[in-house]
Amino acid sequence: MAAVLLVEDDADTREVVRALLEEEGYQTAVAADGQEAIDHLAACEELPCLVLLDLLMPRVGGAAVLRWMRTQPRLANVPVAVISARPQSSGSQVAAAFRDHVIGVLQKPFDIDRVLTLLGEHCDEAEQPAA
Repeated sequence: MAAVLLVEDDADTREVVRALLEEEGYQTAVAADGQEAIDHLAACEELPCLVLLDLLMPRVGGAAVLRWMRTQPRLANVPVAVISARPQSSGSQVAAAFRDHVIGVLQKPFDIDRVLTLLGEHCDEAEQPAA
């Protein structure tokens, strides 16, 4: 199965989500901030089927990672779901800001079933043989 990249600065959240995803059978790479995510994406041979990207992080934030990804031809079409700790009311603002660049916005604490649905839509189909 193609790998998922989880970019989350909170260590506890990162490890809980990584463990849940791996229990569901998804290979999961993690990055603690945006710079680690950029380094991982620049070096990886196999692109992730989905990036779960926290927006508010030290060093390099999620918005900068997303902008960088969309300028890289190799990464421009990798699906990204942003993770936001902002209240639900500002979630629509987050979605509007990134509407053309993300497949969804996950509000913290996010529903793991929603994450699994996104993975099923984007990662499981990545495993289907070309017709």
